[in-house]
Amino acid sequence: MENKENRIIFYNTGYDETRSGAEFGCATLGFTSERGWVEPQEGAALELPYRVKGAVFHGNMEPTIQNIKAYARGGKAVKGGILFLGNCGGEEAFIEQLGSIYPGIPFVGGSPAIGEDSRVGRMLPENGEVSILLITDERYDLEVEYCNVHRETVGFVKVCGTDSRYIETVEVDGAKIRFYDYIHTEAKKRGVKEGIHERIAISDHLDRNIHLIPDGGNFICGANLPEERGILVRYTDKQNVFKAMEAFYASEDSVIFGCAGIKSMLDGQTFITGKNSAGLFMFGEVAFLNGSSQFANLMLAKMKFLRKGN
Repeated sequence: MENKENRIIFYNTGYDETRSGAEFGCATLGFTSERGWVEPQEGAALELPYRVKGAVFHGNMEPTIQNIKAYARGGKAVKGGILFLGNCGGEEAFIEQLGSIYPGIPFVGGSPAIGEDSRVGRMLPENGEVSILLITDERYDLEVEYCNVHRETVGFVKVCGTDSRYIETVEVDGAKIRFYDYIHTEAKKRGVKEGIHERIAISDHLDRNIHLIPDGGNFICGANLPEERGILVRYTDKQNVFKAMEAFYASEDSVIFGCAGIKSMLDGQTFITGKNSAGLFMFGEVAFLNGSSQFANLMLAKMKFLRKGN
């Protein structure tokens, strides 16, 4: 696979990315930059104002991971990467395999916005299960950060049962209770009647929020529960969300990924990024937490490109 300088572009779903000529990028639910805030319905795009040298891999997950293994055997040093996952399942397994090939190397990204014609996330070089840029650029040092905006701990609960991705009942202070009832009771205490599944989140010991998908009165999880089945239940208010996002997106020379679900709590408030940055809104995030990349939800993640010699 060729190492070259790549044009990187991010775009709303109404934009025809195939005409851009860019080598890498993805769709986003609106975006922000130093030039201002752009709503999702605008057929607009944002190109990163610098090219990034590296190797792009894309396609179905299994052949892509095998191609990355072959590339790694060539000995080329990889400093980090940007990863897009096409809403096809298998995200955690792919990220785990990637981490075994490049242990301790940071990857950030997420699941792009989808078009009206498909459930597959829109990405470059082409739509599919995965697209990844392995960054080899010696002009930059890379720095990654993440933020969990759900800062108030509601409580620690243990999920009953054995299914790694399903929650029906939990154990709270020795008593079993429907998880649906538990979180709605806690939300009511805080005056929340709508948007509960953004305001309340569950997280593991890595500080990773896990997506909750309502299934009647129960929940499907968008990532595997911890093996010990203990989770933290956390809460955020809307003003905290705005302050946290505004500060996090203010970075210069960065690609910044945030959850579209968190964005929904802004209630029309907007912000811009620092110079030479792209601020995006995804449907699931890849964040680098405690030395490894994880598939998360309702999170913020970013990669800074620090030019050497500055």
